[in-house]
Amino acid sequence: MPELLPGVHTIDGVAIDVAGAELPVHPGLILEPDGLTLIDTGPVGGDRPIRRYIEAAGFSLNDVARIIVTTHHSDHTGGLAPLARDTDAVVAAHVDGIPLLERRVPAPARPLSLEGLRLLGITVDDNQFALLREWEAGYTPPAVKVVEELHGGDTLPIAGGLQVLHDTGHSPGHIALYAPALSVLFAADLFYYDGREIHIPLPIFTQDAGQAVATLRAILDTLEFDIAIPYHGVPLRHNAAEQLRRAISGVKVAAGQALPGSVIPSAEPHRATV
Repeated sequence: MPELLPGVHTIDGVAIDVAGAELPVHPGLILEPDGLTLIDTGPVGGDRPIRRYIEAAGFSLNDVARIIVTTHHSDHTGGLAPLARDTDAVVAAHVDGIPLLERRVPAPARPLSLEGLRLLGITVDDNQFALLREWEAGYTPPAVKVVEELHGGDTLPIAGGLQVLHDTGHSPGHIALYAPALSVLFAADLFYYDGREIHIPLPIFTQDAGQAVATLRAILDTLEFDIAIPYHGVPLRHNAAEQLRRAISGVKVAAGQALPGSVIPSAEPHRATV
């Protein structure tokens, strides 16, 4: 089992299909005596490998006390509705993402680009890309009631104090989670690491690349952590904060600037709350 630290797991066997390429994603799982905390739930069908993983670890779905959602995007929330129903867990999300998770407002269009796909090693032709855009625009996970409202700067009573870090760059209500007692950053979609290269920010689905970079820089200016767990790719396991500082040092992108081929909704950029 991929246990990074005692009580801190990344769940394997969960993947998303992007233009025919299977990309692994890593919901997080924190094991504590008073219950399990699940961080994100994968795409549609992601609940099945999550269930199997929890049971293989010697627990049941009834042991899941809290599900934290880091973004409303469907690759993080496709398995949320069945898991929320079957675990009776408290669903927690940033206040800006709650109307989207509860389907009270439509989700903004996501800036998927051909260049972003190529950075992930995915080559598609124009017809495949058009079909992907059509699917992405047409799918919305079921509404889920969010019980716990999170804000940047909150500290949850998990893992010795789990801090909520808000980023408006990737999506409305996108959060990362920092566990200083464990020296771990659950980075969500702040970066992508394929085991060879670190991509900042995640090359696809980022609303405002400049703001996402600004958020990560603010985190790296103030926090230290040995392990960083991105949702996409594989964890940075040693001296992660310094590895990210080196990776981000050459990134030049301004707040309000999208990735090539993408579209940013008209909005005044906000600063991150760290």
